[in-house]
Parts: sequence; structure tokens; C-alpha cells
Amino acid sequence: MHTLRHHLLCTLLVFLPGFAFPQEPLLSETSGAVQLVEEQLANKAFEGVAVGFSIADDTTWVHGAGWADRGSRIAFTPDTRTRIASITKPMTAIAIMQLAEQGRLHLDSAVRVYVPEFPEKPEGRPTIRQLLQHSAGLDDYASNKERENRTHYTSLTEAMGIFQDRDLVSAPGVAFHYTTYGYVLLGVVIERVSGMSYEAYMQRYIWSPAGMVDTGGDGRDTSGTKHAELYHTNGKGRI
Repeated sequence: MHTLRHHLLCTLLVFLPGFAFPQEPLLSETSGAVQLVEEQLANKAFEGVAVGFSIADDTTWVHGAGWADRGSRIAFTPDTRTRIASITKPMTAIAIMQLAEQGRLHLDSAVRVYVPEFPEKPEGRPTIRQLLQHSAGLDDYASNKERENRTHYTSLTEAMGIFQDRDLVSAPGVAFHYTTYGYVLLGVVIERVSGMSYEAYMQRYIWSPAGMVDTGGDGRDTSGTKHAELYHTNGKGRI
């Protein structure tokens, strides 16, 4: 999975002032939201965006603006699929907690209990709980080039090779260090404990039960009008 911090494809939640809302959005509210989006688009805050707001748990207004694929002139719509990046992390945490509730793993066990090829570290043995809390001592991306890595890995175990031999940045449980790699490692744990691929587990036990019919693994083939391309800004502020 590619995780790009500056992909500039985002979902914008518009919060309306006040404590009580009508069941249908007022024309002034929707026009104001559209104006906000169009202003940000003109200021090159993003290349494409989907926005919306909900009232009383009902999605009452959605809107798309900009391009999903500028080169092919494919407009960004509320149905455009985008990479959700680190939103995957809380979903991964739910999967880990499901397996813990079932007694199939223990949060305070060392990760090596489930992934024995993860090397011993002189700083100590990270636990599942510490990985969840970003306190296991694993570092995050070493550079922007590494953050925007476009290598296709055939498995999470293969992707683990990027970081598994690096020293920890602190002893496990001592300090908070935000890390994507820790959650890659948790994905491997899910696969080893469940006997399923990460994507298959998430599809069966997370996405499908939640009715997330348009959520899935990021395959290499993103052809078609429902997928957004990736964009970022250069040093001169150009997308």
C-alpha cells in the first residue's frame, strides 16, 4: 500500500455553526460550502476533492470539485475513489483488538511471538500494545523519498524488509514515536494469527460488516474513472 502524506486528495468535512440543524440544508449553507471549496481549489490547496456534510446521521449534501485525473480530464466526483492513507491505521487496530478479544493474541506479548523473523533488538522487545500506541520504538519514514516509495511489494512480509533491521529510536514503551512501519508490522501479525491475508481479513471482518462497499486493497490497476491519481506540490507550490 502506498501511503503519501502530501497526496492532496482529501475528504473535507464541513461543520455548520449552531446547535440545532434543519433536516435539509439551507441553500445559503450549501452555496457557502461550494464557495469555500472553489476558493481553496483556485488557491491550489488540492487538485481534486469530495466534500459533504451530514445532519442527524444522514448525508444531506455532497459535492465534487477539480480533477481526479487532470491529464485525462476526469472530474473529481463524490464517487471518486482515493487512497485513504493512514485512515487504515485505526481499522488495523480494530482488527488487532478483535483477535485479542477472541484470545488469539495477547496485547502484552512480544511481536516476535507472532512474527519470529522480526529481529531481536538490543533496546528491548516491542509488544503488540506498544505497536498500537506508537511507543514500540520503531521510527517512521527515513526520508521523503522513502515516504513516497513506489515499489510494489508482493506481501506485507516483503515490505517489512524496509525497516526490520533498523535500530529502535528508543526502548519500547518509553516514548511516543509516530510510525507507519509499526502498523505494517501489525498487519503481518494479523496475517499470521488469522491465517488470512491482511486484505482478506479486513474485507471479511471490517469493511463488509461496516457496509464499506467501496473500500478495499490498493491494487496496481487504477484504470477507469473511479480512481483518483496522486498529486503533490513541488518546492514552488505547483501541483
